[in-house]
Amino acid sequence: MSGRRTFSDLREDLYARDPESRRIVAAKVAALDEELGLSELRSRMQRTQTELADLIGTSQSGVSRLERQRDLLVSTLRDYVVATGGRLRLVAEYPDRAFDIDLPVLADQASRDQPPRGFHVVWQDGHTRQFVKVGRLEFTGEMFRFSYTADAELHAGFEPFPDFPDLRAEYTSDELFPLFASRVASSARSDYEDQLDALGLSPDEATSVELLARSWGQSPHDRLQVVPDPHRHPDGTESLRFLASGVSHAHEDVPGDTPDAVTERVASLRAGQELDWVDEPDNAFNTQAIRLAVDGRRVGWVPDYLLDYVHKSRGPDVDLRVVVERANGADRPWHLRLLCRLDVLPGRSSGAVRAAAPEG
Repeated sequence: MSGRRTFSDLREDLYARDPESRRIVAAKVAALDEELGLSELRSRMQRTQTELADLIGTSQSGVSRLERQRDLLVSTLRDYVVATGGRLRLVAEYPDRAFDIDLPVLADQASRDQPPRGFHVVWQDGHTRQFVKVGRLEFTGEMFRFSYTADAELHAGFEPFPDFPDLRAEYTSDELFPLFASRVASSARSDYEDQLDALGLSPDEATSVELLARSWGQSPHDRLQVVPDPHRHPDGTESLRFLASGVSHAHEDVPGDTPDAVTERVASLRAGQELDWVDEPDNAFNTQAIRLAVDGRRVGWVPDYLLDYVHKSRGPDVDLRVVVERANGADRPWHLRLLCRLDVLPGRSSGAVRAAAPEG
């Protein structure tokens, strides 16, 4: 019989002489099994290219090209991983040690000396159109926290978010949770800089927290909004930025008005300009509605979720004002056309809504 030995015999002999080698080989095999290409990673996380395209803000073909590219920006790779529900780590590996690389592009943007911020996570019941505060998102200055409200547990139609399955748990993270990170403008989008411009932000100012605060994390795919707490100033005044609602519908039911006229009207507004606003008790969708106007012509509405806060803030010694923060033209989507700021000024002489001239 030949003296040759099979590879399996040699391997088992090695393992017998050095049991630690079995563990080392097993670990290397496991590591190799987890080295996935982007498309395999997406499949493993049960996401389609179309779903990722919606989250990243590109097309299905754009995701396909990204998955085939040999050279990617780290920020693009980060956004891709976040869209699959994970977070990206960069590791420098050496024969005897490994290090996590802390690059600014990998660090959550909220870590750039941002002050603490709080947000109400608001869900709208599709049947009743009722707004429910289902969660609370907080940034402490160092980390993020999310927890559900009692209303989330009590509302029969609400189901927990997949990322936060336990209604009674508190979740923490060093980075903005993927559920919310996927709702802010991604640097992988071809129109990323345009979106920042529409929100009045420079790239240095565009932290994840600030993007969330200005856009409210609005998504066309569900009924969720992430509403920031008003900013309280040392003099007792409060302010809150918001994107005007319904700008694309501002021409409706107004004789002679058109979408083009609304576009021109909004684009002509200047930063700091005060808008007229008026109650709409006969509004078919919300009897608390407040219309925004300039020279008696509509430019949009106060978002529905802010209405309760606005009406409760009214009083004989409180002045409420809405001023323009950023006005954009036809090169921006309708929902980004008009960024406003609500100022609540206690101790002032006006508590009434500013009257707008009749439309028509």
